[in-house]
Amino acid sequence: MAQNAEDATSSESSSFSSSSSEGTEQQLRIEPQANMPVRNDFQLGPTRFELELAPGETRTLEVELTSRMGKRSTYTIEKEDFGPGENENEQTKLYGNLSGPYSAKEWLNSAVTTLSIEHGERVFIPITISIPLDADPGDHYAAIMAKRDLNEGEGNPGGI
Repeated sequence: MAQNAEDATSSESSSFSSSSSEGTEQQLRIEPQANMPVRNDFQLGPTRFELELAPGETRTLEVELTSRMGKRSTYTIEKEDFGPGENENEQTKLYGNLSGPYSAKEWLNSAVTTLSIEHGERVFIPITISIPLDADPGDHYAAIMAKRDLNEGEGNPGGI
């Protein structure tokens, strides 16, 4: 994720509790971002991880969620399979609740499913990838996505 002078990280960091997919409390690292402009959006990154893991291997990585909403916002973290689009107008296909042809979404586990952060905060979310012992060889694809929960009176939700 590119940074510019506007959103350089300050040296302060703290942690807060949020709920996990198992309903337990998780401690997450957050860092306030100095001089973050209000853009009524949020950033999720890095945009891509490419890993080589063998069946039975596990690795934990972090994704970063940064709020530029101008207010405290709650986000839901989701996982989904993706693959190439079915025609020239669809570059990438997201499969929703369905499994894609090279499914990996069940191999991903986010440390949290929901979290709330203030404007200008960046939270680091651990994502654990566990390859099953009986995994088929070859490439497999899945995405981690964040959706901002709407407050009363707001329109369509934003999602990345």
